[in-house]
Amino acid sequence: MSTHHFRNLSERWITFIMIKKEQREDIDTEDVIDWLTTQPNANGTPYLENVLRTYMSALRNAPRKLILPESANRNVFSCRTVAELDDARATFKSSPNYSDVNRTPWHGQLSAGLAVYRRYLDHLEKSASSAVPIRTEVKKSAESKGVQTPVEIDLSVVEKFTAVLSAHFSNGYRLNSPIEMIRFRSFVADCLGEEIILSDEEIRSYISACGTNFEGKVYIVSAEVKKRIKELAEDYGDVLLNYDQIAERLQYVPRERIKYALGQNGDFIWNSAETFSHINRIEITDDEREAVSSVAISKCKTRGYVSVSDLPFGEIEERNYELSVTAVHNAVFRICLADKFDKKGKIITRKGNVFNALTIIKEYCRSIDKCSLDDLLNLEKDLIGEVHRWIPMEAGYSVLVRIDKENYIADRFVRFDIDKTDKAIESAVKGDYLPLKSFTAFGAFPYCGQTWNLFLLESYCRRFSKKFRFDTPSVNSRNAGAVIRKSCGMDYTEIMADAVAKTDIILKEAMVGRFLFDNGYIGRSTTSRASELIAKAKNLRERRD
Repeated sequence: MSTHHFRNLSERWITFIMIKKEQREDIDTEDVIDWLTTQPNANGTPYLENVLRTYMSALRNAPRKLILPESANRNVFSCRTVAELDDARATFKSSPNYSDVNRTPWHGQLSAGLAVYRRYLDHLEKSASSAVPIRTEVKKSAESKGVQTPVEIDLSVVEKFTAVLSAHFSNGYRLNSPIEMIRFRSFVADCLGEEIILSDEEIRSYISACGTNFEGKVYIVSAEVKKRIKELAEDYGDVLLNYDQIAERLQYVPRERIKYALGQNGDFIWNSAETFSHINRIEITDDEREAVSSVAISKCKTRGYVSVSDLPFGEIEERNYELSVTAVHNAVFRICLADKFDKKGKIITRKGNVFNALTIIKEYCRSIDKCSLDDLLNLEKDLIGEVHRWIPMEAGYSVLVRIDKENYIADRFVRFDIDKTDKAIESAVKGDYLPLKSFTAFGAFPYCGQTWNLFLLESYCRRFSKKFRFDTPSVNSRNAGAVIRKSCGMDYTEIMADAVAKTDIILKEAMVGRFLFDNGYIGRSTTSRASELIAKAKNLRERRD
C-alpha cells in the first residue's frame, strides 16, 4: 500500500465529504453528543450524555412552538456553520413567545442547547480551516520544490491500525520506541497481509490519531470502555443529591453528620427539601463571574445595596436548569461575591454595611409618583425572597399617601387644608379617641384633590394633622385602628382597655376580642394581649366604681 495510494484515498474521502455537504443533510445529533461528551463544560467537567440528549430534544422540538413566519427555518440541525446558527438563533429570539417557550416547558434547555450546538459547529469550522487543502497541482508544486507535505489522515487506515493496536498493544504503544515500531510493522503485515510503505513519522501520526496520548504512550480505549466510563461518571456526577442518596454512598458516615455538614458548609447549595448541590456543579464562565461582580460593586457604590434580581445572570439560570432559581442565585453569590459581600434574603451589601428592606423600600417610595400595594409587596419579595406585608405597608404610609386600598401617591398630588380637616375630625371625636371605622361620612371634610375615604383619613392623621394621630396594633388594610388626640397620653393598649372598661361586657378573652374586632380597634377577633387588656379594664372599672 503506497503513500500515493493513501493520498488518493484521502482525496476521495474529502470529495465525498464535500458532496455530502452540498446535499445539505442535517447534522447527526449523535455526532454532536459524541464530541461534546469529550469536552469540558463551563465548570471544567465533561458534559453528561443524558443532559446533552435533553438539549438535542429541545433543539428538535421547541422551535416548533415559536411564533414565526411560515418561511422561517425551524430546523436547527440544518445549520452547518456558526453564521447560519446565529441567524437562526436571532430569528428564534425575535419570536414574542421565545422566553415562554424556553422556560416552560423546556426549562432553559433551548437556549442552552443552542449554545452547545454552536460550540460543536465552531469545532467543525476550526477543524476544516486547519486541514491542509488537497489540490493535486499544489502538492505537485510543493514536491517539485522539495517541500514535504503533511501527513493526511485516512480514516480507513486509522480503523485498521486501531484494530492492530487493540489486539497487540493493550498496555499502550510507546511512540518513540524503535522496537515498538518494528513490532507494529510486523503485526500489521500479519494482520493485513502486506507491508506498510510509510515512513516511521507517518505511522506515528496515524497511531496518535488512533487513541489517547499520555506520557509518551498511545492508549486505545474501546467503545465499550468509553461507555462504561460514561456510566460511572453519570452515576457519580449527579447535579442534585438528597440525604438518602448521599448516605448510600457514604455508608460509614452517620446520617446526622451528613446533615450537619450540608447545613454548615456554604459550598453545598440547598435546592429543595433535603436536596443539595455543590458549587462546583454550577456552570458559569469567567466573563459571567466578572459581570456579576462588576454590577454588585457599581450598585452598592451608588445606592448601598444590590438585589439578587438586579444581577446579570444571562444564561446561567438556563444552563443550570436542573437547579431551582433560588439555588442558582445562592450559588452565584457564593462563587462571585461571598468574599466581599454579605447577603440577607435577596439583599446584598458590602461586608460591614447594614441595610434593611424597610429602609430600601422607603427610598424607593421617595423616588416615585405613585404605586400600588402589589408593587410594594413584589418589591419586598424581590429584595428578601418573601412577603411580610407590614414592611412595604409601613414604608408606604411613612413616605406616601394611601388614597384607597390598592394605591399610594406622592404628597404633591394631595392638597390638605389642615385647619379645616382637623376641625372636621374634631366634630366627630368627642373624647380622646375614636375608631377609624366610626367615620362613615366625609361631607364636612374639605376637598383635597382626592376622594376622602378611611385610607386617606388614616394617612392624613399619620403624617399631616396638627391635633390628631393614628395608632393600631399593626399596619393593615382592614381600616383597623383609632384616630387619637395628640393631647391623649395613653398608648394603644391603654386605649383598648379604656374602651373595654366603658362597656358592660363580660371580661372573658373571647368576648373582649370580639368587641374590639366588631368596633374596629383590631383587625381580627383575637389578640395576644387579651389577658393584659382584661387586667387593665378590670382595674379601670374598679377605680370608676
